[in-house]
Amino acid sequence: MREPGTLSPPERLCSLYLLIKVPKEEGWKYPFHSFLVEAVCDSHFSEQERFFAYDLLHGQGVFMRKLWSIRTPEQLLQRIAVPQGFQFPSRAELVGTIGLIWGSRQALLRELSRPSATAKSLHDPAADGGAEALLTAALEAPLLPAQQQTVVEALASQNGLVGSLSPERVHALVEHNPVIAVEALLQLVRDRRADAHLAALAGMPLSLHSMEVVNRLTAAADLPPALVHVYIANCIASCQAAQDKNLQNRLVRLVCVFLQSLIRNRVINVQELFLEVQAFCIAFSRVREAAGLFRLLKTLETELGGVSLAGGASASDLSEAAQL
Repeated sequence: MREPGTLSPPERLCSLYLLIKVPKEEGWKYPFHSFLVEAVCDSHFSEQERFFAYDLLHGQGVFMRKLWSIRTPEQLLQRIAVPQGFQFPSRAELVGTIGLIWGSRQALLRELSRPSATAKSLHDPAADGGAEALLTAALEAPLLPAQQQTVVEALASQNGLVGSLSPERVHALVEHNPVIAVEALLQLVRDRRADAHLAALAGMPLSLHSMEVVNRLTAAADLPPALVHVYIANCIASCQAAQDKNLQNRLVRLVCVFLQSLIRNRVINVQELFLEVQAFCIAFSRVREAAGLFRLLKTLETELGGVSLAGGASASDLSEAAQL
């Protein structure tokens, strides 16, 4: 749908609108949510088109349908006004919120991981052959699971492949393909070339994918404590800065699950961050997970700082927290 010259912008609006009007599937309301999610995240689309897809997903197009009844597609495209300061959500955030609205996050995840004829014709890095081409493509868009595995295996066996990843591109790789990002960063850590890349990771905006990557890295390698502390401070600041209360609550849940994982795995010395984390828990005590983290801190305090807990949160734990 986004291939240059295939459809004009008004025709794309019509296509997006039709996707929300298709018949219901048994067990799930509509079968084309993945296309709408991709449209919201697709930088090839104009902001008006992306906002149109966003409205279709979040409000089932109530506002847009009113305009549609009195406008042609060309006129509608000109009338769509993206609110000032509006930030398009990440792909991971969309999946979480759409799961709440439409009631089937897992079905959406399955649909997003399924290759489609349209997506394959628009972007099929596998056709280029080698892992290097796939790694380049991984910086631009999510790869299919088989393609991700190809890159992960190549990173483990080809020492020079990771050299093409600059610190400036860590953010893109983490958000599009976190599994590949973990393997690439681990390779850099082993080669003692990871300082700038880890600093870029620590400074990333808070997201489910960045948390998953940091969580997996801390479980597989000894990261500098100062870097982990910077990332935690960044997470707390992101929660405090969130303006939307629902988004803020979701971020707080993610951070609490993440912090409990780090504490239980003894990745961080909780005494060094006790005051900051305690203040965070008190500020967001309305959130159940924050209250649970506060109780954990108090338990550790009574044990004179001896962290005797075992186990930690998995990537699925973080995903479940994002849905609550």
